[in-house]
Amino acid sequence: GGARLHRPAGAPSPLLRPLSTGPEPSGDEDGSGGGASEAPSLAPYLEAFVDPYEVDPKLPPPGRRWSAAEIRLKSDADLQKLWAVLLRERNMLASVKLLHERRKTTMPHPERARMTRKSMAMIKVVLGERQRSAETAMRRGDLLTKRQRRRQKALAAAEGEHGEAVGAGAAAGAHDG
Repeated sequence: GGARLHRPAGAPSPLLRPLSTGPEPSGDEDGSGGGASEAPSLAPYLEAFVDPYEVDPKLPPPGRRWSAAEIRLKSDADLQKLWAVLLRERNMLASVKLLHERRKTTMPHPERARMTRKSMAMIKVVLGERQRSAETAMRRGDLLTKRQRRRQKALAAAEGEHGEAVGAGAAAGAHDG
């Protein structure tokens, strides 16, 4: 067989790295082997579902949702990144909500779920506006397809080389001889 890479038993898969960029949790520093008072460590791939308000209840209250005016200022690439962040937040909040329902406890700052949903809805509204605007511009002829732009560029180049008469003659369909 081919050469295979082996990792020690119990070592985490490199594909399952945590999504957070925060400091790595420290290991067993005193060598005591842990005790019942320590919180159980989560698998690295589950860290995306840990509510920061569960870890540190002293965090400042969450901010507000994104407004349409703010979202309109963003590029499509920025909106895609923002959508990914909001989707991760929405999934984490859904997991936290389920956990608290099972525990019959109260979730810290439950309004975050609504703000996240509203922000995602606002992104959809802005993308819809952009789509309708592009379709209207296409119908009016303000936006050209790539093919139309190439054709215009070729016609402009031909007119520049041969003068206006060639461009006008080509447009009218006139031929010599």
